[in-house]
Amino acid sequence: AAKRVPPSARLPMLGSSIGSQFLLGSRNINPWRPLRLHQFNSRTPSGSSMENLLKKLSIGYECFSRTIETLLNTPPISLGQADPPNQAGVYLLIVNDEIVYVGEAKGSSGLRDRLLSKHISGDDSHAIQRAFKLEFPDRSLRRDHIRKTVFAKWIVIQDTDTISVVERLLIWLLRPSWDKSR
Repeated sequence: AAKRVPPSARLPMLGSSIGSQFLLGSRNINPWRPLRLHQFNSRTPSGSSMENLLKKLSIGYECFSRTIETLLNTPPISLGQADPPNQAGVYLLIVNDEIVYVGEAKGSSGLRDRLLSKHISGDDSHAIQRAFKLEFPDRSLRRDHIRKTVFAKWIVIQDTDTISVVERLLIWLLRPSWDKSR
């Protein structure tokens, strides 16, 4: 039997640094706090309001860039050996060294449920099931094939807004073939 590697040994957990507060200079800034129109002097930001908006954008860019870089540099693991955490995050599915799907997991069972239950054992409407249904009409054989040939990478992200942004950015950047929304 293949040895299971705990997720913490494969991937640094970004936890509180993602979607939380960042230390900038000597003050904490939360780049995901919603902007309110009344914070600006007019409908178009100008002066210090524009500077604050650009600073927030810069912090967000750095956060998303680090997150995406960490995820892409994580070694893939077959779904048959995967041991994802019960935490929210973003994941990639890989077949033949090609990223074919980008997904998010926000539910209470997080990445574990999404990767090991929904994708491997999900109904025929799931992208991974659709991709192999013609080649493997028997669900049991299809599940075995998926466990052996589909690989995953994931990253834990605590903030649900950040999860959505990272997922959308990756779909936009990578244009994975199994994503309907590409």
